[in-house]
Amino acid sequence: MSGFLQWLRQRATPSLAESAGSLAAESADAATVSDQSAELAALRANLAFQTRAVAEVEQRLAEALALQADLARELHHRVKNNLQIVISLLTLQARRVEDPAARHVLDQARVRIHAIALVHRLLYEDGETDEINARLLTQRLCHELHANFGNRPAIELACDADDFAIPIPVAMPFTLLIVELVSNALRYAFADGRGGRVMVLLRQQPDGAHLSITDDGIGCASLPNPTGSGIHLAQAFAGQLGGELNLACQLEAGVQANVDMHWQLPKTAA
Repeated sequence: MSGFLQWLRQRATPSLAESAGSLAAESADAATVSDQSAELAALRANLAFQTRAVAEVEQRLAEALALQADLARELHHRVKNNLQIVISLLTLQARRVEDPAARHVLDQARVRIHAIALVHRLLYEDGETDEINARLLTQRLCHELHANFGNRPAIELACDADDFAIPIPVAMPFTLLIVELVSNALRYAFADGRGGRVMVLLRQQPDGAHLSITDDGIGCASLPNPTGSGIHLAQAFAGQLGGELNLACQLEAGVQANVDMHWQLPKTAA
């Protein structure tokens, strides 16, 4: 009986080796948990550091973009002001010139520079750096061109333009093309003193836009000299816009100028 009790005691009491092994395993588990906690803490610290770094970079980029936009607006403002000075000088000079042909040349230069200044003024007012609203630009051009030609009440200048944005590199030849074609219509289509109407129509297309300028003036007789600078400039501007100038006329039925301009529009204006 005593032998049986001794055997039970031995079975119930773990050996010293077993106890040591158990303690070692528990220590190893604790060390593993500690290592994992340290790794997690390091990861959290690194993530927080990276988050702060990204936020700082984004802040610097935002400040740089804001500064760039401010500088661009200031540049457009200064260019517009400088062009206004040039316009004033041309106006003063034209008043002193007695030769009608020379005065006409100065007036043409003044109108073109005035249109260029308008582009810079709109860019300054809108704060845009890469595009301009085609409808706003066309409407303002029509208004100022009519004013530059004395707001002749017998002649109506109407504009109908789609609302879309055009890239800045396109804006200048686009503006000068309208200036040349509308100026020619106002100057020559009603040269006999009659009244009439000039219609500027601008329609957005998938890869550009269609421009049509129509008058109901004296027709073919109003077409400018094909060797003159005006028609050459209009053809050159149409080419810069990826298009070609087409003129159609009928006797006593007005003239229509059409240009299909091809460029990739960035987006439709909201």
